[in-house]
Amino acid sequence: MRRDDRDMVRKAPLESSFDAPSGERQNQALQPFPYGIGIDCHSKFIQVCVRTSLNSKDVFDKEFPVDWKELLAAREWAVNMLRVHVPCFRDGPDFRYTIESTGCYHLPVIRAWAGSPSVVNPLLAAPTRRKTDKLDARLLAYHAITGLWPASFLSSDQLQNLRVMWNERMDGRRAATRCSNRINNVVLRYGHTYGNSCKIMDSHGRAVAEDLVAGRVPLVAGFCPMGLTAEARDVVRGLIANFDVAEAHAKEFEQLATAYVKGTYWPSPAGPIHGKELLRILTSTPGIGPITAIAWLCEIGDPGRFENAKQVAAFCGCDPSLKVSAGKVTRHVRRKGNKKLHQALLQAGLRLVSKHGEPFGEWGYAIARRSEKGGMKRGAAAVARRLGCALWHVHRTACEFSYEKYKILETPEVPAVELEFMGITIAEAKLLRAAGYGTSAAVAEGWYRGINRVKGVGPKCLEKLRNWLAQNKTSQRGSFLLAQCSVAPGDLSAKTKPRS
Repeated sequence: MRRDDRDMVRKAPLESSFDAPSGERQNQALQPFPYGIGIDCHSKFIQVCVRTSLNSKDVFDKEFPVDWKELLAAREWAVNMLRVHVPCFRDGPDFRYTIESTGCYHLPVIRAWAGSPSVVNPLLAAPTRRKTDKLDARLLAYHAITGLWPASFLSSDQLQNLRVMWNERMDGRRAATRCSNRINNVVLRYGHTYGNSCKIMDSHGRAVAEDLVAGRVPLVAGFCPMGLTAEARDVVRGLIANFDVAEAHAKEFEQLATAYVKGTYWPSPAGPIHGKELLRILTSTPGIGPITAIAWLCEIGDPGRFENAKQVAAFCGCDPSLKVSAGKVTRHVRRKGNKKLHQALLQAGLRLVSKHGEPFGEWGYAIARRSEKGGMKRGAAAVARRLGCALWHVHRTACEFSYEKYKILETPEVPAVELEFMGITIAEAKLLRAAGYGTSAAVAEGWYRGINRVKGVGPKCLEKLRNWLAQNKTSQRGSFLLAQCSVAPGDLSAKTKPRS
């Protein structure tokens, strides 16, 4: 793992870090639960550890194969150990255990054990200094008895069905992309560069590729008169056929997944929602189409699993954080979150920012315009966070999207002052006046509505205006600034004239 990734991982405390010299210090504070079960999963066996106290003597380990009967036997063994050593134990739906999310090997265990598991990423369950399966299971049991990890969301069979179909659709899309890239790789070897002006497998690029395979001379820019050799034509012909198969596979499962969504009721805090109505509600969000809506439903399932919008943003990977040292921001980092959902929301945000016709798009484009480097990416990421929270809201309330309660484009109330008193230079003030922004009120009104597109007004000027608006939108300094405002810009004395 790279050093940057290690810095972003929240390390769980080791068992040895809680050991006290007296052996009993703070045991009651560290043990909120009467027992803890840890399971380390592998393809051929599972290692189970049952801990009934923080005392190292009350630890029981056993290894089981992954056969279904053996998984049930492992649960029965753990339950019997708890019945003997924990008098207050009662088996039921609240049966707690902590398990690592090792690929898909933990899913059969969860299905056999049921209860209320805490599924933990192996990166978060910091391994002990000596790495063995038994020590890993003991550490997970220690985390379980101390209550370190909350209970995890378990996907229903209905949601698993949708995920299986949608994963097939995504696999077909990836296979088609691989074929397209390999076709471009082959034709470039023979001097054909037409792929820089079109997509290799769109209507135009495919026609050129078929002409090359057939030995014809396409009259397009980027064509090399040498054509393709017979061997290369055979390869490209096979790749085109594989591309068509992959596209058909993706289309088939996209239709199956869409029909499955529309023919099923889906959970929501507002009550079960029919699939057709749910898709209509989700696609009412700006920039969200049926594909992104189904991708959202695949990864979220039940919006009631989240308590607030911040948790949704973190799950979607749209939760930026800062690294601060000595009061200065040293680095901007993004939590990883759900990669599939993050990419879908980021693409939707990028489309809105590129068109900047919707209020979300205008808001994101204003952020992009104020950034000197990587502006479009920052604006799209900001809009993606808004879209994720908006989708969660419409999903949990079963109501269509509305801009009614959004304040992202609301004009702030600021003191009425001349532009020269807003911290900008005289030259920048002239440019704003020429564009129709002659007062501070006009600047505040146009902050998200076009002022960032004024020619000559760059990121530095916008940063000055942003700082002034942030400091003065509450009108706390209004009386002082209004007094300065009584002097006309042309009559500024040497004492009051701002520096250029």
